[in-house]
Amino acid sequence: MMNFAQLTCVSFFSKQTGYDLFISITGGFVSVLGAFYVYIISLNQVRRDRLIYFVGLLDSVIPSGIKQAEYCQELSEKVKKSPWIFPLLQFEANNDLKRISERIEQEGIYHALLQKYGRTKTNYTSFRNIYAKIDYLDLMIDELRSFNSSAQKAMWERKRLYAENFRSIKVLIERIIIDAKYTNSQNYSHIPVRLDDILQRFYQNSPSDKENIRETYLYVVWPVQLFILTNNQQTDELTSLLQLVMEGINQYKGIETAALHNAKDFIQFQNALSNTSQDLLTLTTYIKSDFPIEEISLFRKLNPFRM
Repeated sequence: MMNFAQLTCVSFFSKQTGYDLFISITGGFVSVLGAFYVYIISLNQVRRDRLIYFVGLLDSVIPSGIKQAEYCQELSEKVKKSPWIFPLLQFEANNDLKRISERIEQEGIYHALLQKYGRTKTNYTSFRNIYAKIDYLDLMIDELRSFNSSAQKAMWERKRLYAENFRSIKVLIERIIIDAKYTNSQNYSHIPVRLDDILQRFYQNSPSDKENIRETYLYVVWPVQLFILTNNQQTDELTSLLQLVMEGINQYKGIETAALHNAKDFIQFQNALSNTSQDLLTLTTYIKSDFPIEEISLFRKLNPFRM
């Protein structure tokens, strides 16, 4: 049997072991709590950074969408004023729309928004509406690029065909002007004189530094048609020339009609881009108001690769 000293020693070591065990458990629990707290703090910071990034992209995307709408309107007005000159559409040099629609982690933004503003039906709907507008805006820009490219190519082809036909008209006129069949004929001599007068007026009124589709039509194609139709004498050359100028008139009208139709299409793009950008601005005002512009600017400076 153990004596009193042995019992006392055993009792002391038992208490000491229990105390050490308590300290170890408590220390471990505190460590876990500390680590969890740090994790929560880090997670909240990550979520806040995501929202700052999101807001920073919105601050770039929304004005860019509005500006692109203005470019569409400006082009439409230019085309309506001069359908025969189809200028290039200016595009915003901004990749942030692709970043926010395709490259950013939407699920992370989704959870960050819900964590900050609450998991309510209104916030669920709000997030869906925000990204529906972002996706639609991205789709509109892609469709605008595709439409503009197709319209430019189609217009270029129409102008090419008109230019080829006009060259044929001009060559035939020049041939008639020097043809002895006309110059030496008392009955036909007025024909080369009139056609030469038409060409000279064209040269005088068609600046060489500008696209001259309208000038070729006003000073050559249309006057030649009137002259032939009102001329009592008809020859094989005049018949061929009439066919060419009639083709030129149809081509010219086709260019004009297509351009005016495109002008209407650009207005539709303008409305879609402007309305969608404004809707997106309205939907995200409450988010943007929670992040001062100074904080967004600082985030841009510290994370230029992300913006």
